Amino acid sequence: MTNKIKIRKLNKNGCLWTIAKILGVTVVSAIISLIFILIALPKNENVKENEPTVTDKSIIELLTLPNHPLIYDNYTDAINFYKNIGDSRIEVTTISEHAQKQRNLKSLHDDKTILYLIQHSTNKDYIGTIQMNLYDSTGKDMTLEGAVELITSYLPDYFGKYYRMTDCYKYENDGTVIYVYAARLNDAGIVFHNESAPYLSPYYYIKLIKYADGEHWKLETGYSANGGKDKGWIEKYAEPWEFNFADYLS
Repeated sequence: MTNKIKIRKLNKNGCLWTIAKILGVTVVSAIISLIFILIALPKNENVKENEPTVTDKSIIELLTLPNHPLIYDNYTDAINFYKNIGDSRIEVTTISEHAQKQRNLKSLHDDKTILYLIQHSTNKDYIGTIQMNLYDSTGKDMTLEGAVELITSYLPDYFGKYYRMTDCYKYENDGTVIYVYAARLNDAGIVFHNESAPYLSPYYYIKLIKYADGEHWKLETGYSANGGKDKGWIEKYAEPWEFNFADYLS
């Protein structure tokens, strides 16, 4: 009889031990889960912070902000300027980041960034080039004169003083018309470059692309001579673009 009682006690203790182990595992699992949740919280907050934010400003209002940064302005100052505006349709970015984003686009209409200010290729403290995307009603209503006025408003005041035109031409590709203005440093510009402005590119161009759909423009600048085409190609495939840029560069 005594032996039976002892066996029952042992069995009872065994059940209690099993329950205790289960509770212990449950508590540990809960603690681990809580740790993972706490670790994940900052990431979730970062995702919210990085979500696109669009203000109530129109495309034209954003592109014509008072005292907006210009080509050859300070890169960090440009970042801070647009950070205060708080609209993700404008990006101040590096060459590689911009190129990667363009490669990832499936179509022209996927890019809803209206303005890229792109870091200088050799002088990282400066803005080097820009790209604008005009779409929706802005693209439909845009004129060639309006596009020239818009893109030249991002050139420094001294551009017309230190650069001289080398080419002004246009060509067409399946209904898309490309207008190109190309310039290079003049003698005064070379002196200015050598003495105090090494960030000035020897060559600079403006390219205005009016797409065949009639609803989209791309305005961009770059460093290549003759707008990225050689003289032979221009003579063979392009035609003169009779436009008085001097009125917009004074």
